[in-house]
Amino acid sequence: MNIEVSFEYEEGDSALIYLQSLDGRSAAFYNNLDKQLQSILNPFVEPVFLHSTIEGVLGVFGSAVRSNPVVFVYPQDNP
Repeated sequence: MNIEVSFEYEEGDSALIYLQSLDGRSAAFYNNLDKQLQSILNPFVEPVFLHSTIEGVLGVFGSAVRSNPVVFVYPQDNP
């Protein structure tokens, strides 16, 4: 199987990896926000309405968590 990489790296190069997590309400809000922004440019797409969980404002009460960075070292050159 050939895998096309989106950037070049060499053996021994490193990158920082973060794990992130959203709760369901935040994920749904940001998903709808992305869909709404995409629908603005396309007149043939059904409009997307944002639903708020906070009365009187546009937004959602949710949580997001991000881990401390972990160093990843590439074990081999580009395939």
